[in-house]
Amino acid sequence: MSKTPLIVRLGEMFYKENAMDFAFGFPSLRHAKLQSLRLGGEGYRLVRLYRKAHFKKYPLTWTLRVKEGWEFFKKDGSAGIASLLKRGEEGLSKENILHLVKDEKYLRWRYIDHPSKKYRLLAFKRMTGTKGFIIFTIDEEWVNILEVFYEKINDVKGIFVALEIYLFKNMASIKGISLWLHPLEPLRKEVEKCGFRSEDNIPIAFKSVNASCGVTSKVFYDSYFYRMGDYDAS
Repeated sequence: MSKTPLIVRLGEMFYKENAMDFAFGFPSLRHAKLQSLRLGGEGYRLVRLYRKAHFKKYPLTWTLRVKEGWEFFKKDGSAGIASLLKRGEEGLSKENILHLVKDEKYLRWRYIDHPSKKYRLLAFKRMTGTKGFIIFTIDEEWVNILEVFYEKINDVKGIFVALEIYLFKNMASIKGISLWLHPLEPLRKEVEKCGFRSEDNIPIAFKSVNASCGVTSKVFYDSYFYRMGDYDAS
């Protein structure tokens, strides 16, 4: 019998049989080290978790209207959703970063049609327009933001203020809000203005499979703007 651990042999088989440029994931610290030692992974870094545990009282006149439910995703129609997502993608592409492309089809597969039915949506509206969406779960009385979509970066503070007011009025038991953000992305500055503070969280690990693609560990760790929704166990 081989002394190579089964998980390593399975990993080697997977990389050999599946064409890809690179692979990444969110392993435990132990498995992140194992990947680096036995599968040629290129180390790991720790995801940055942003949290806010104490809500501030804001004037109610300052807030966007907040509507909860996937029907508001559908009610805006495909054209409205696609337009909002496209504007978000355009903003990301200008920064020359790596990210998962999340269109309407992806969101329906990942969240709406997921058999657990644990994912929830908030729509943030002004007049007849939608300024943003937040997809979230609640775990141990914390609101975990898996995805946040917004029309303009200037809308972000209003979205998070409206979120706090909504939670304060409708979910009194909630202890706080958490989300993952890359330290270099513009969204980080906006949530820090709202009182969020960062801390180290779980590892994110990278392995190059096709060196010719140009994505090295430095490129990946410096440029991949992750969300909590990219994590399989979210």
